[in-house]
Formats: sequence, structure tokens, C-alpha cells
Amino acid sequence: MPLFYRKTSLSFTLIFILSILFSCKKETAPVETVQETKAVIIPPAYEAIKERGDTLVALAVRTSASYFMWKGHVLGYEYEMLKKFTEHQGWHLKIKLVENIDSLFDCLNRGEGDLVAYSMTVTNERRQIVDFSQRLYHSPQVLVQKKPNNWRDMMRHEIDNKLIRCILDIQQEPIYVRLGSSHYSRLMNLGNEIGDSLNIITVDGVSSTFDLIELVAKGQIKYTVADQEIAGMYGAYDDIIDYETAISMPQKKAWAVRKNSPHLLADINAWLDYFKRYKEFYFLYDKYFNNPNTFRKISRSPYSTRTGKLSKYDNIIKAEASKLNWDWRLLASQVYQESQFEQNRTSWMGAIGLMQIMPSTAEMHGFQNPYHAPTNLKIGVTHLKYIEKQFSDLDSLNQIKFTLASYNVGLGHIYDAQRLAEYLGKDPKIWDGNVAETILLKSQKEYYQLPVCRNGYCRGSEPYKYVKEILERYENYLHLVNK
Repeated sequence: MPLFYRKTSLSFTLIFILSILFSCKKETAPVETVQETKAVIIPPAYEAIKERGDTLVALAVRTSASYFMWKGHVLGYEYEMLKKFTEHQGWHLKIKLVENIDSLFDCLNRGEGDLVAYSMTVTNERRQIVDFSQRLYHSPQVLVQKKPNNWRDMMRHEIDNKLIRCILDIQQEPIYVRLGSSHYSRLMNLGNEIGDSLNIITVDGVSSTFDLIELVAKGQIKYTVADQEIAGMYGAYDDIIDYETAISMPQKKAWAVRKNSPHLLADINAWLDYFKRYKEFYFLYDKYFNNPNTFRKISRSPYSTRTGKLSKYDNIIKAEASKLNWDWRLLASQVYQESQFEQNRTSWMGAIGLMQIMPSTAEMHGFQNPYHAPTNLKIGVTHLKYIEKQFSDLDSLNQIKFTLASYNVGLGHIYDAQRLAEYLGKDPKIWDGNVAETILLKSQKEYYQLPVCRNGYCRGSEPYKYVKEILERYENYLHLVNK
């Protein structure tokens, strides 16, 4: 594997957290980077995963490197790596968002998740309380500072003369970092190495490295420390920051699991050994850490985690979702599934617009112009309400699942799957593990030719996948999109 500590690029402007300036304090004595976690009997991850129906819970952080949203797409280096891993294992993935980055290990060891899916710096101190996977990549730590305002008109040596190029020259200038970060530990060690204490100002764990870099860019603080990859990502958005002064050797970045979960750790490492043999592993790294043009566009988009907006149709979707009594982000997830928010999309079967309306469906409900975005959404919601009424005897969650499946494949096939479920001794009113399984059987001749299946063959994998992906995306939207 190559050493991934070349200069990289990307980022968006994250939420400006001015409040951290009021919660900062100067550190005059060493403080433990990672607090001790009280001994609690927590079952190994594999037991918990099995109890949840083969669902892995990953503790994640909302950042523009790890886990974020853009134009309805759920993205992030950690997120995409997790999807690859859980698909390989045949597991479902559930993300649990952790707002305070410094609490990640505590949350892990309390059993709130099975692994920390955030590229953590591997240190001997941290190894005492968690086990790390093999490395995902390497990165040195760098000093982040602001270039002179007129730097474009200056010679290189003139710029260097205005900046810190040797950490010995920083004297007592304040350097802002999170208390629980590896950056804090590195600065403390660096002070010991140079025989002089540095002026370290600590901030709480809700302030990400991106937040601190943004404060540097805005001139609110003078210095912070970041991994070179992260600084490069922000630099793709705003080249006013300088991150050329390294303060460490390249350090390993990895995921973390509880110490009582050796089987999960072994599977992660075995999968990484396998995945690293393919170009896709390196493609994912380059996609997020070495792709300035793409992520400069993303960072300036009006539809991202930064803005909390999904599309230019958000207000219309909110209004229509209220008629269904749905969270608007659930309806938005369905719209994304149908058209990726592209009103001009037309399928090979003639389905039109945001909700991929068939002309016959528009006619059925008395509408004339499905090419008009608000009308298209109105037709789709009218049809969803019609379908919902057919499942009024179900609980609310199953009613939604059956409604989505029927929207995708038609009521007739879902009724068949319900009758087939009852025929096979399953519960016809429960989607997961019951009707979701029998709709898959409708692609097999021995089942779709049974008398209970009155509508014949159905490619059942399509509604199965349709429901699963919409609800998974909706869970991510809950984390990443404003209510």
C-alpha cells in the first residue's frame, strides 16, 4: 500500500462555531488525551450484531470527509468504506451519529456501537482502551495557519517569511485543538521534545478539525493542527490557509473496536486485506482526499450538509409530505430513489418526473400535466395516499413499507406476496422477514404459479431493494438534513 501522505484536497465550509472561543482554556499541565472508560460488562460486537438481525451499528462523525450529504447523495470516505464492508459481510448498516468527537471511545465501550468508523490516529495511549484495525491510510499532522492577505502578489520566500516554517518559532502563540484529539497529544509531546511548553488552547469535542480550520481562515484564531489530508480538503475550498509545516511523521489512521470483539476485528482486517487488492480501495481514497475540482463544486453547492437542503424542491416536498403525515425527509428519500430530484427524467417505460408518474396513474387520479414539478409531486402523493388506505389495518411503520413496495411494483403483486406469506406460515401484515421474503419468491416459477399468486411473475428484488434503500437513506437524512 502506498504511503498516503501527499498533499490532498477537498472541503466544504462547515458551520461556523463562534461559541468555541468562549469555551477555550489554556492548558498548563498535561491532561489525558482519552479519559478512562468505566468497566462495564458489554457483550462482544458479534453477539449484538446477531441480536439486531445482522445489523452493524457504526459510530460516525458528521464531517465533509467522513459522512455528509450532497444533492441527496449520502457520501463520505468512512460511509462508503462501511457500505463495502457490510455488503461483503451480508449485514445491514446502521449509522449512529456522535456529536462530541471526544466521546467516541466512551460510546464504543458503553456498547452504543460496534465500531468507531472514523479515521482515528493510532497511538499507544489509545491502544490501552480500544483495538485498532489495520491502517486505512497514513497522514502527518501539520500546522494550519493563514497566508498573508496579499499572498498572491508575493514571492514564495516572502510568504515563508510571514509564516511559521519551524515549530520552534511559534514561541507562545496560542494553538487551538480539541482536548481529546491526537493533535493535543502531539503538541504535548512536541513541547517535551523541544524543551519548552507550547501555548495549547483546548476546545470541546463538538468542534471538529474543519471548524477550527475555518476559524483560522476567517482570522478568528491564528493556529490549529490538522491531519494533512483534512487540511488539504479545506484548502481545496479556500486556499488562504497554509498547511505545509509538518509537526509529526506520518501516522496510521484506522477504525476502532472494543477489546472484547476480536472476531469483528479479524473480519475487518481480513476484508481490508481483500479489498486492498482492488483498485476501488485506492479510488475511494483519491475520490475524497485527492479530488479538488469535484469537491470544490460540492463545497459551494446550495444543497449539502452545510446548508441542510436537499434540492430546489424541498418546500414543495414538505408541503406534500404533510398531506401524508410523513416526515418530509422520508418523502424526499423516495423522490431521490425515483428521479434523483430531476424533474426532466423519463424512464424507458414512459414514467415522468420527480415521482416517475405513469400517464395512466395521472389519469386515474384526474391530473393532466405530470411534466409540471408541483403537479408531479401532487400526483405521486395522491397515489401514495390511495395505496396507504389499502393497508389501514397495519401499524404505521409496516403501512409505510407496504405502501412504498406497492408504489414500486403495484398493489396486485404485494397482495400476492401477502397471500403467499400466509400460505407459507408467515405473517402477511409484517414486511421484514415475512412479506419482504415472499415478494422475492415471486420471481420463481414454483411460487408465482401457485393459486395464491394471481398476478404471475414479479421481479421481487426490485420492491425489496426499493423499500430497503429508501428507508436507509431516510435514516441518513435524519442525521444530515434539517427538519
